Amino acid sequence: MFIVNFNQFVYALFILCLISTGSTAHAELGTRFKVGAGYAHYDLDVGEDTSSQPLGFTHSLPYGTAEIVVHGDQLFLSASYLQTTEGDIEQEPFGQTLMGPGTRSGDFKHNQLRVKLGYRIVNTFSLYLGYERSLSELSYAFEFPKAGDNNPSLNPGDQFNLNAQYEFSTSGPLLGMNYAFTPKEAPLYLSLNLDVSELDGKLENTNNQALINGTDSGSADNTDSTLTDRSAVATRVGLNLTYRFTQGQTVKTNIEVQNKDFGFNSENIYFAGVEYGF
Repeated sequence: MFIVNFNQFVYALFILCLISTGSTAHAELGTRFKVGAGYAHYDLDVGEDTSSQPLGFTHSLPYGTAEIVVHGDQLFLSASYLQTTEGDIEQEPFGQTLMGPGTRSGDFKHNQLRVKLGYRIVNTFSLYLGYERSLSELSYAFEFPKAGDNNPSLNPGDQFNLNAQYEFSTSGPLLGMNYAFTPKEAPLYLSLNLDVSELDGKLENTNNQALINGTDSGSADNTDSTLTDRSAVATRVGLNLTYRFTQGQTVKTNIEVQNKDFGFNSENIYFAGVEYGF
């Protein structure tokens, strides 16, 4: 019941804010564009009930981001996109399975899109609502060098490898606030962002390739299945320090923490970066 009410509430507010922009149609509009780069620490924890293979990991990798903001006297509309590089997950061993003990290696990348419509109540305080979507792509290579000695469906001495691709996607409405503090006669200001979102999360196994002694067995090719599909409340906290060094040009450093817990999966991302705006 909470999920439906929250979604309806945010979407209703979004529509009301769009309607209210008619009253500011003649207000002078401005546009800001920001690009940035930083480093993200990503922690993915997947429950044992979702797969016989371990999917969770902890990894750090760089990212780039771009944002455009259209603003009037009090209303603003922004769209931002973030993309990480593709990071390697180093080979590591894991415990006993039906194929015996094994190792895994792989790569990972993540992107997210956020659209926000906000209203500045006073100079230092704003409320906003919007929509966010994220996609994490995982590619794993599992190796079981002693599979034939542990699985009766294989011959003794057989080695079993599995190449698998997974996608974890989330999407849903968000509601948040921003508070800014500007020291007197200083070219810098500090701002705090806090938002809550109701997200649908889906973990999918998009493709598999099974190899026995290096030869494609064809037993698991092109598997496309949804492992789990659930909803959860997610939180995001961000702290920004912005410095204006010329008229219309800014540099911003930011730290941001996200948490998404879907029961079958918990996702924590820590972003730290620098943005240049003009």
